Amino acid sequence: MKRPYISGPMSNIEHHNFPAFFNAENALEDRRYFPLHPARRTAKCTWETAVKDISEHPESWESCIRRDIQQVMDSDSIVLLSGWNTSRGACLELVLSVSIGNPVLVWFPGREPVFIEDPALHYDMAIDHLKTRGIISPIDMYNVARPALS
Repeated sequence: MKRPYISGPMSNIEHHNFPAFFNAENALEDRRYFPLHPARRTAKCTWETAVKDISEHPESWESCIRRDIQQVMDSDSIVLLSGWNTSRGACLELVLSVSIGNPVLVWFPGREPVFIEDPALHYDMAIDHLKTRGIISPIDMYNVARPALS
């Protein structure tokens, strides 16, 4: 696991929560990871320049999640930031990541990322959130095979 995708809430949070994404990125890089995350707009940006860029060039949520999904597909694990379970984007990213077999880690500032031995609980929480928000229906989930989670 050297290419984690950092996932967390962004909508309705000051500065789109970019500082938390960049702090997690820096902490993971210090541990020799090469993280991907939605707040990194260009290779050399800072959270401040990323906030300025998104303010000057706003994108729709759908446009952003399409780019984020590609990053999830390019990753080998997912790192969840605090509040991930309140975000429809983070929940979608988690469901996709677990579905392709990526391990799940949770990160709290100032601590080591915690590996989740059994991602089923997080997966089920994400599915419940998506159902509650009306993003997917119970009938949709009935037709989708739940991945084998060990």
